[in-house]
Amino acid sequence: MLEKFNEVIFWLFFNVILALLPLFVNLLLIFLIPHQERQQWKWITLVKEGELFFFSSTLAAIGIGDIFQNNNLSQSTESELVSTFTLISLLLVLLLSSIIFGCSALMKIQGQLSGSRYPYLFDEEKFAIGSITCAIMAIILSLIAFISNGA
Repeated sequence: MLEKFNEVIFWLFFNVILALLPLFVNLLLIFLIPHQERQQWKWITLVKEGELFFFSSTLAAIGIGDIFQNNNLSQSTESELVSTFTLISLLLVLLLSSIIFGCSALMKIQGQLSGSRYPYLFDEEKFAIGSITCAIMAIILSLIAFISNGA
């Protein structure tokens, strides 16, 4: 039991904490900004560029690989059901995060070509909340895939 717990902690540290380290460092660096300037800062600034969508698609791909590596789709009915649901959910996260990250990149390119700040197809706050939600879903589903593979 303790060994499984250690494997999950190991997975979380290397696949989530270290992967999100650039965002954590940016957050810490914000506190080096003088107080007056920091008051104008918005949390959206950290995630509005789509980085979490890139993280989500990468983590979803790892989870999908975990499911296929151990071939959990041919086990007992309950295990097969969990694996199938997790696989479909991870595929949706992968697809949606890839498409929205691509839209973000396209908006940046169009903005640079037109010489103006790139227009957002989405409200920045909703885009940021969507990227955070996508990252949380990718973490939960990939962890389920990891645990169901014998962690």
